[in-house]
Amino acid sequence: MNFKDLNLPEGKKSPVTVKVNDAISLEVRMYLPIAEKIALLNYVVDHALDENSGRFSPVRVELFYALAVAHWYADIVFEDDVLALDAYDRLECSGVLNRIIGAIPESEYKFMSDLVDTTTKDIADYNSSFAGILQLANSEAGGLSNQIDEILKKVNSREGLEFLSEMKNNVAGTD
Repeated sequence: MNFKDLNLPEGKKSPVTVKVNDAISLEVRMYLPIAEKIALLNYVVDHALDENSGRFSPVRVELFYALAVAHWYADIVFEDDVLALDAYDRLECSGVLNRIIGAIPESEYKFMSDLVDTTTKDIADYNSSFAGILQLANSEAGGLSNQIDEILKKVNSREGLEFLSEMKNNVAGTD
């Protein structure tokens, strides 16, 4: 059967209104299309990753995830002159962040939170792995680039374990 023949409705749900104060209310989206979920995830990763260490601070992940939720779900736009720390503190202390999160269906919010957790963990694990360290060294070491590319190719092939064993023996000596 052709997908079009299913006559499925668009993946849209009506927003919920959340009161910020007596004068201002926000429309909170109940669902983000997958393309926007990817954009939210990329925003969190791009802003929370420490480029020097390849690791994520849980505080930075929380900070940028909260700002992303406020932006993508409630259409709050953060001006360039608003510092992320100040914006987070204001949203948190005023209770606005909790009201936005509370308006999002639990399954939707959990899905996004799980994606953020899994993605940041996977990236940090990769960056700490042998291949990740070689990739970082490759990007920072111009003259070693070809040698590191060869090592990566060998590590990712069937001969990878044999090559690593041989490399260990050459560096540390045989047992």
